[in-house]
Amino acid sequence: MPQSSELRINRLPALLGAVLAAGLSVFLPAGPALVGAALAALVALFRAPASPPARPEGAEGADWAEGADGPREYRKLSADIRRAFTRAYVSADGTVKGNSQTGYAMALGMDLVPDPALVGKVGEKFVAKLALTDYHLRTGFIGTPLLLPALSRIGRDDLAYRMLLHKDYPSWGYEIEKGGTTMWERWNSIMPDGEFGPVGMNSFNHYAYAAVGDWMFQNIGGLSALEPGYKRSRIAPVPGGNLTRGSGSLHTSTACCRRAGPTATASSP
Repeated sequence: MPQSSELRINRLPALLGAVLAAGLSVFLPAGPALVGAALAALVALFRAPASPPARPEGAEGADWAEGADGPREYRKLSADIRRAFTRAYVSADGTVKGNSQTGYAMALGMDLVPDPALVGKVGEKFVAKLALTDYHLRTGFIGTPLLLPALSRIGRDDLAYRMLLHKDYPSWGYEIEKGGTTMWERWNSIMPDGEFGPVGMNSFNHYAYAAVGDWMFQNIGGLSALEPGYKRSRIAPVPGGNLTRGSGSLHTSTACCRRAGPTATASSP
């Protein structure tokens, strides 16, 4: 492996942890080291696609398929990081270090716990943690995108819908109740009394909490990819909450998927 690649991958957990500790600790109740390890596993997995990328010019088949810089190596690295994550941050009773909503959401939503039996215990601790706030979120930029996917992972779509459909503070519905037509940077960009929240970092059109849209597309819209680029797609809506109808469409380079009400179709562009 070239030295630059080796340095980049081998130092990734430490580098991510250092960066997070220095600049983003305000968003990370789970702790920067935990988040750094989780992101390292994810980055390694991104480097190891299910379908191998095009072979670099001059690379031999065996070297590319099995070599240190090929996808197999990164899949192994991702698996190794997951096992190390579990050893470092997950107790035998399922408690994730820090006992935060974000920690549980990352462990489950990013598939960082390889043992199915331990996943069940982590799920129980996660649900118990959410119950302490009457199933209201306490997550920020890192945890919010993974919150509902983590619940779906453990078969608790009922709780995912419950959290999605809250209308009181803090929740996505609270922003709608306050007149929001775009997602805010803070849950309290507008306070319950109608006054503006803290003026620092107070965008009223921000991507972070809007990441819930991915879960909505996959569960309400029922649209998800089975292969990169949606070459193969899965249409499987998961009804829940008090929703009576759902629809969605997604245009990709290979196909257009649409779903409305109880039926769904997939067609060519």
